[in-house]
Amino acid sequence: MPARAAPNPQDQAMTGKTTNAWKPWLGAAAFYLGVVLLVTASAWSDPTRRTLGFADPVDMEGTLWAYWWVGEALKQGISPFQATANFLPTGQSPIAFYNLLDALIATPFVHTLGPHLGYNVVLVLFFVTSALAVHWLAREAGAGHAASLVAGAGLVTSSFLLHQAGEGRLSQTLLCFWILTLGGCLRILRGSGSLGWAVGTGCLAAATALSYWFYGLFLVLAVVPLLGVYRRQLSRRVLGQLGVAVAVATLVCLPILVQLVQGFDALPGVNRKAMSWMAVPGLDRGEFGLANAIRWGHWPLWPALLEPWPWAYPTKQIALVILIPAVVAGVRRVPGWKPWVSMALFGWVLTLGPYLHLADKAPTHIPLPYLLLYDHLPFFDRFWWPHRLEILVWIPLLVLAALQLQSGIERWQKMAWIAPPLLVAGLFAESGTRNPQLPLPSKVHCTYPSRVYEGLEGGLLTTPVLPILSDTRILLRLQTHHGQPILAGDGDHLVEHRPPGYTDALQSNGITAALADLGQGSFQGATLTPEDVRGLQDMGLAYAVVEPAAYPAGLRSQWAQTYSAFFTELWGAPWRTEDQTALWRIRPLEEEKWVYVPFHAGRKRRP
Repeated sequence: MPARAAPNPQDQAMTGKTTNAWKPWLGAAAFYLGVVLLVTASAWSDPTRRTLGFADPVDMEGTLWAYWWVGEALKQGISPFQATANFLPTGQSPIAFYNLLDALIATPFVHTLGPHLGYNVVLVLFFVTSALAVHWLAREAGAGHAASLVAGAGLVTSSFLLHQAGEGRLSQTLLCFWILTLGGCLRILRGSGSLGWAVGTGCLAAATALSYWFYGLFLVLAVVPLLGVYRRQLSRRVLGQLGVAVAVATLVCLPILVQLVQGFDALPGVNRKAMSWMAVPGLDRGEFGLANAIRWGHWPLWPALLEPWPWAYPTKQIALVILIPAVVAGVRRVPGWKPWVSMALFGWVLTLGPYLHLADKAPTHIPLPYLLLYDHLPFFDRFWWPHRLEILVWIPLLVLAALQLQSGIERWQKMAWIAPPLLVAGLFAESGTRNPQLPLPSKVHCTYPSRVYEGLEGGLLTTPVLPILSDTRILLRLQTHHGQPILAGDGDHLVEHRPPGYTDALQSNGITAALADLGQGSFQGATLTPEDVRGLQDMGLAYAVVEPAAYPAGLRSQWAQTYSAFFTELWGAPWRTEDQTALWRIRPLEEEKWVYVPFHAGRKRRP
């Protein structure tokens, strides 16, 4: 197969000329921007408050915080990997949670346009660039520009991409590096690469891994079936170029990889135990990662049919507009079909997880290749989500669909004009049944109480302290507005996510220990001392804040009253208030105080 597809008649029809090669790319970019704006239409009615994502996005606040923190750290002249913004007093290195390359790209938008609008614009940017990348990949495979539009449109409307965006995992929507690296590897394997191409492919591979480590691993897995397809072409030259690409990627990633390996056992979640609700007796060995992987493995029919158990994602099916032509392309063996069918089948097997699932919600005891990777591939036991390997299925199916459309266009050139809008209409037509995430929803977030936080200089004692629920994620969002260090942090409700020494530091201070007991319902009163207040100030805390949005829904008013009563006992009336948000200056105590505040802000009582 040639390294690059020859000019196609429909490309000439779209441009009117054959010499201006940039024009079809400009047209494709405009087309994808239009599709993405339709996909994200829910955000634009109020882009300063509405943020793209599900009603309760798991990782969105953490992602937004990372995008803010990178810019803030660079403004302060410190490394973004230094932790000074949250988890006071110990701090938590962002390298434990984020790769930060996507944050480097996103931070100018977030700091220039504001947190909400900047975040939405970054999502659109990641979607459009990913669409253009898969468009290029389809062109490399042999499709023309018109046929390749199905690949890009299929990607940005896919359940895979929309689910990651809906949960706030924007690093996993930045697929352009992954797709371009895959295309670079294909070119090398076909024998049409060069030393420069190998170096560029290595740099793209590094960018892939530095956006999301497991995408780097997925690249390796994607190349495995391709090595089988092109095994007869693995000359010294080809193997040398692949070696150069691997060496360049490793060299670029090495400084961060060394830090990760050195602190691997301390990373959040590495040593978590299987919880009772996810346990699979006889299969999970008591390991959190294996139990989670078993739970989130797909059943074999997932590309076409909804999985028949209650915790399954309801929207992981592949659009029929993509699936049917892709299957037809494989059955017909259209030119260039073999690498894509091989990759799709390999990826499909891996998405099934460690053990085979059938119609019954309980997995069978039949082991699958995923289990071998879990047991023997370094660090794969830290990967818990087989469904994310759908990328190895989606991308080749998108290319196959483009190749099938190309076959139709070559027989009837008018399809070059008719097919793209019809395909987009078909993709959206499935939104009510097979893909209800399309268009991507957006969420109106709580109002930022700017009068409370205006002009502050110093850390905030945020509540609840050592929480047991995840509602405190909103404090990360508020920090992107006020910019002051906070006691809370990403995942602070999970013991395994808290940095070493953090829990002990808070439990050793009388005030934060009392607040932790108060939030967990075990507060029996405490004698608080001037030394406890000095301890807060030594942590860098200058203010105490009651923010109702950080408390469980349905009880926010009661918790706000309770914490307000606690701080009022110590420091009198709040310094600033706006609605139920209140702020106190942390001032020295002249003498010991006995404080008891029951839930619902009852009166103080003494022994």
